[in-house]
Amino acid sequence: MSLGLRSNVTDACERHDPCQHGGICISTDSGPICECRNLEYEGPYCERGK
Repeated sequence: MSLGLRSNVTDACERHDPCQHGGICISTDSGPICECRNLEYEGPYCERGK
């Protein structure tokens, strides 16, 4: 089973972490995504206050 997480050496989050306000960057085959679940922010990059 594949979750779509990147397994190669090139890590999109290491090159450029787009997440703001302490969001957690997760590298996927489609590019970086930000986990904002436990923050007071939302949006693709945790850029908007809730």
